[in-house]
Amino acid sequence: MTDCYHVTDSELATWHHVSMSGMGGAKLASMIYWLRKQEGGRFYWDLSADFWFERSEDLIHCVLSWK
Repeated sequence: MTDCYHVTDSELATWHHVSMSGMGGAKLASMIYWLRKQEGGRFYWDLSADFWFERSEDLIHCVLSWK
């Protein structure tokens, strides 16, 4: 998947959201590294560990693999 550094608010409103705030720093860093190596669409994240995925399939893949 491709890590997006900026997504407009109107675009982000149509994406699929999940909070991973229960993860520690090292585990969160590992997950972001893993996401970048996966096939799929784009994703965006913020420092409070909220993630948005362009495609619902990518969200499901992440949740099933990391939660």
